[in-house]
Amino acid sequence: MNGGQSSDQERLTDEHVGWLSGLDAAVLAGPDLLLHSDTAEYLRWGETPEQINDAVRTVLGGDDLDQWWECWVRLTTRYAFGGRDGEQVAKGLLEQLGGERIVHGHSVIATFTGRDPGEVTGPLSYAGGRALAIDGGIYAGGPCLVVRLDDDSAG
Repeated sequence: MNGGQSSDQERLTDEHVGWLSGLDAAVLAGPDLLLHSDTAEYLRWGETPEQINDAVRTVLGGDDLDQWWECWVRLTTRYAFGGRDGEQVAKGLLEQLGGERIVHGHSVIATFTGRDPGEVTGPLSYAGGRALAIDGGIYAGGPCLVVRLDDDSAG
């Protein structure tokens, strides 16, 4: 439904699913709050990264397809930190979960800049420096970005 190839899904094992299901959804790494997507929906699962991670693991560890779908919907919501009030939304999320900057993928940098994904050369700092988009849009011809977060040039 959202990319990938059938051959990849056919090779997916229970071990892979277990590993993926056990990963954290929100990680505070020094000054950076690492999130999959640029959304504030994480707060619907809890008030701390630990609560959020426990709640997401519980959903993914269960077999309730409605909860799985809701998890997917929340984690694929985007653009919460863009626009007129984006900096305030990012600031509020950081105040709640910790950190000084949100680092996220999911929303391709080119969607923020209005340029072709092939023109992306590095991460995009926005929302008053409170958000760093790192998805180069490889599926659309953009680069696969590897971003060193302790490097001042990333912000």
